[in-house]
Amino acid sequence: MLATLSDNFISEKMVLTVALELSNGSWKMGLSDGRRAKPAVITVSDEHPHTRQMAAMKVIQEILVKWLLPSDTKESASVITTNPIGKSQFKQFSRHHQTNAAHK
Repeated sequence: MLATLSDNFISEKMVLTVALELSNGSWKMGLSDGRRAKPAVITVSDEHPHTRQMAAMKVIQEILVKWLLPSDTKESASVITTNPIGKSQFKQFSRHHQTNAAHK
């Protein structure tokens, strides 16, 4: 089995990584561009899955704007989402992105 996290990932494009921890009625989102000391952690909640999905997409768009990541152009940032993960993997994602940002 191959590791899903890599310390040697280099992209010529800006990348926004989104980790999702799913539960009934809410999604915890961890967002990282690799440049910040720690990822943003935001929870979206709604009893209707479609509304929750739309709220998650809105969060991604707002982060792209807030962090000045290019969007809607040929040079737009890539958005990469992980498979849904559990609490322990979510904590590992947060620690991994804190460590990588500190070494840049």
